[in-house]
Amino acid sequence: MKYMRSGTKSNTFYTEEATRSILTNVLTDLIMQINNTRYLLHKFPLPLKCGLLQWLWSEPDKDGHPAHILLLNFPGGFELCAKFCYNITINLSAHNFIQAMATAMHLRMTELVSRGSLLIKLEVFIQQMRRL
Repeated sequence: MKYMRSGTKSNTFYTEEATRSILTNVLTDLIMQINNTRYLLHKFPLPLKCGLLQWLWSEPDKDGHPAHILLLNFPGGFELCAKFCYNITINLSAHNFIQAMATAMHLRMTELVSRGSLLIKLEVFIQQMRRL
């Protein structure tokens, strides 16, 4: 089976109850509520690579609380796209390709937003699959 690997960092996401967080020395400043899972993340690098998050972005309130973005009825695959934004190693295969494509399209991870976008990498991957 053909697969694609992207990213250079090891997986640094961990779970505590229904919250997924990334291990880092920098405090998180973005709370993403995706369906029933909460992600504690950073405004850099996610909105830099996701057009939807740029559009939804709101500054933290005056008390310094993190921005909160709620996305319901969201296609699966958010964590894969978040890992791509953090340059954490992801493995794409026939098992997760459709989910990754749907999520990347929903988040607007296009070349207009960021060069080397996830959507362009997915398109190259599917073209390579067609040649087999």
